[in-house]
Amino acid sequence: YVDGTRVGTKATVELRDGTAVVFGNVREREFVVRLPTCRKVETKMGGEGDANSTDDAPTNTSGTDDEDDQDKADPFEGLTGRERREAEIAAMMSSLDDNPVYQKYSAPPSREDADADEEVPIGQKSASHGGANAVASTNSNSQKGGSGVGSISGKLGLPVTKTAPFASSASAVPTLSDPRPGGGRALSALCLDPSGSRLVTGCTDTNLRLYDFNGMDAGQRAFREVTVQEGHPITALCHSNTGDRMLVGTTSAQPMVVDRDGREIILFAKGDVYMSDMSKTVGHTATVTDVAWHPLEKDKVMTASIDGSARMWNLSSGKTVFKKLKCDS
Repeated sequence: YVDGTRVGTKATVELRDGTAVVFGNVREREFVVRLPTCRKVETKMGGEGDANSTDDAPTNTSGTDDEDDQDKADPFEGLTGRERREAEIAAMMSSLDDNPVYQKYSAPPSREDADADEEVPIGQKSASHGGANAVASTNSNSQKGGSGVGSISGKLGLPVTKTAPFASSASAVPTLSDPRPGGGRALSALCLDPSGSRLVTGCTDTNLRLYDFNGMDAGQRAFREVTVQEGHPITALCHSNTGDRMLVGTTSAQPMVVDRDGREIILFAKGDVYMSDMSKTVGHTATVTDVAWHPLEKDKVMTASIDGSARMWNLSSGKTVFKKLKCDS
């Protein structure tokens, strides 16, 4: 309906500003046409026309509009159609060869430093400035040399401005593989979930540690610790494309799929160590060195081992032996 009049399927109706249009029979939706208003600007050309018209017309005396038009000149002027498109593509491809330039970030002086400068007496101001600069340079050098973040960021040209070291990877409770309370072990694997909100680390103390950036406090500690396989340090980690599962590889020959909170979903089968042809056995026979999730198929994963084989596993195949997943290929 247009202004209350029913319009046929193939009819043509002219719409104007304020025209009411209603769509639908059962669930009607009404729309009102609003056309943009155009203001006509009249200028005085060659002394002709009404003199009063020039009073209302806006004038540009600064010349900035002309300068902007010159700056925004079309580099492909004169080209049309296919030739213009090919020239735009060629210009875009040539711009990819340009080396990026990164500007080093310099942090503004903090408010505490400004207050400290105001409280120093005039006679001691120069001496204090020298000491503050020495301390600042010493701290920056120690941070760069100690953590290695400064040297890496400088080598790669990354604008790293702040770091947040996590708490120690020490076990909160003594385990069989790490009987020392608070002893801790080396970090051996880590991965970030696709959403970027959770970080999972694996250590040689056989524990997974889950960090939640959205709920992390100033202590920056893991909100959950999970022992994957007692006595077998973690070697590799990988999140699924949806972030709901993780594939974990350890020094054992049996990788494991766990959910996003570290609870076991399925354990992979171990192959026959006496089999000379690795393609004839159902799983790995030695330490797993790397794991990966298929980039396109959500239920297929891949693993590699020092037994010399790389295997693909289908989580939805249902092929198991003693409730452990058999290798698909």
